[in-house]
Amino acid sequence: MNARLWPPLALMAAILALSSVPGTPDTPVVGAVAPGLQNLLHPPLYAALAWLWWRALTPRPAAAWIAAALAAAWGGLDELHQAAVPGRSASLLDAVLDAVGALAAALALRRRRGL
Repeated sequence: MNARLWPPLALMAAILALSSVPGTPDTPVVGAVAPGLQNLLHPPLYAALAWLWWRALTPRPAAAWIAAALAAAWGGLDELHQAAVPGRSASLLDAVLDAVGALAAALALRRRRGL
């Protein structure tokens, strides 16, 4: 397996592990971060995932868009997964924030690369 695939797969596994923690809407899952503030973590986390996928997929011409699609899709799947975890729920807002972060990364990568 290509060594560049390991980082995005590892981050995806970490996201899955965090979303597998049972809880309540008032219980922070990520350390001491308040649940309302956890939403602010979605865009940079999924931007990082998109960037890692871009690194794994480069030099394909559409690598940035494919990376964003993979990251956003993982965000959607993760929200569906959370619906099955006791004390957790799926959130359309979280999925949208994930996609926004992934898209922002793709746009930044394409602009930086002059594409």
